Amino acid sequence: MVRETSELGTGAVEEKRGGRRRRRSSATRRNEGLSCSGVEKYRGMAMFRPQLVDFVLLVFVAVVVVDGSSLQSDKDALIDLKWFLQRNNTAHKGKFDQWTEGDASPCYWTGIVCTGCRVTGIDLSNFTPQTQGMLYPHFPSLTVLGSLDISGNTFNGPIPVDLGQCASLGYFNLSHNFFE
Repeated sequence: MVRETSELGTGAVEEKRGGRRRRRSSATRRNEGLSCSGVEKYRGMAMFRPQLVDFVLLVFVAVVVVDGSSLQSDKDALIDLKWFLQRNNTAHKGKFDQWTEGDASPCYWTGIVCTGCRVTGIDLSNFTPQTQGMLYPHFPSLTVLGSLDISGNTFNGPIPVDLGQCASLGYFNLSHNFFE
């Protein structure tokens, strides 16, 4: 096969292979080393990279937002627990009374255990004075609560059925109370 090329005044090249003439631009000549599939792969990767970066950024932001709102929802549930206990213990305030709503995190509150910025344990055992009244019915709102110790108080009444919805609850001590 005979290959003849001649330079045209516009920067294009006219190529003659066998009996066929073909005109190629200078842009085509820059990609001369790549096959058609190579050009397509390169173009696909160029389009893929910004999409990948956008996707990774979106996932990162979503994780931060979810994690942040989870700690906030845990804090909101504990504030609700505090108000519930305060209504039932008007004469005798427990250590829960020291929980401050203005704190950024509940992880430093007395009786609260956190793991990875999530509330995973509540220890209201043996508070002096003893905490009394009905048991808080909304513990399932603490979605990763793994341990709950309310022993050594004077809680009474029925045990809330909602406690069965605490999927992560592995330790639950309610001894030395007055449940029905």
